[in-house]
Amino acid sequence: IFFDLDGIYGQMELAETLQERIRKKAPESKKFLAYNARNALLRSPPLGFFRKFVLEPDGGHGKTFDLKERGTAPISDLVRVHALACGSSSLNTLERLADVNATRLLPEGVGGDLIDALEFISMVRIRHQARQVERGLAADNSVAPARLSRFERLHMRNAFQIVDKSQSFLRYRYTARNGQP
Repeated sequence: IFFDLDGIYGQMELAETLQERIRKKAPESKKFLAYNARNALLRSPPLGFFRKFVLEPDGGHGKTFDLKERGTAPISDLVRVHALACGSSSLNTLERLADVNATRLLPEGVGGDLIDALEFISMVRIRHQARQVERGLAADNSVAPARLSRFERLHMRNAFQIVDKSQSFLRYRYTARNGQP
């Protein structure tokens, strides 16, 4: 997340200089990208064998999955690595993805699929939070698949599968291929 920094007060040129240096140096450093890819792979979508949802164990959020931690954050993380690799100066995930797509770094259609997955997961998350607020509860990111419609469960599986495949590509592109982490 350090690479999402933006100056907000004071000597703004310091943040701009750092961003410019990162943008120029990152694409040249295979090891740097490999370490960032490894870090981006620490969060995975909640899918197990046969595309079954992997849920949190019993407890405060038992039988749920966290749509931010296991859905939108893994997308942001993997897009950030690709953005570093192509020298993008964007800080927003969708803008970064547009920059990455312009370089043809990703296989055909993957960028569009990631946009759709991010938007769908975010929509379900926001709707879940709005319903919680309407019921007087504190909003969170933990959704029980049983509370989703059949349509939402099907598309959530598809969205998580897109994230999983994109993480596999990230692993291949920046680690196995380069013989690093």
